[in-house]
Amino acid sequence: GLYSVNVGGVQFLSQNLFRATVRLAPNVPVGTHKARAFLFKSGLFIKESSAQLEIRKSGFEQSIFRVAHDYSLFYGIFAVSLAMLTGWLGRLVFRKD
Repeated sequence: GLYSVNVGGVQFLSQNLFRATVRLAPNVPVGTHKARAFLFKSGLFIKESSAQLEIRKSGFEQSIFRVAHDYSLFYGIFAVSLAMLTGWLGRLVFRKD
């Protein structure tokens, strides 16, 4: 489920420049990947080009990731405290008295 095929999804902006929209699965691993483009003309393979594609976390997800790795003890204490607070509040809200 990491790859998709989009036949005809390439727009040529000039003789040597093209643009393609790539949809990535939400579970693509973070890191550097290799993107490859193949040029076909009249069904015959002409050329292949490749480039590095870096997948990174961003926004709120990146902040949580950074805190969890840089301050793991405090993150663990916070996570356990939040779970306990949520459980206690759930008990209060859904009490059958």
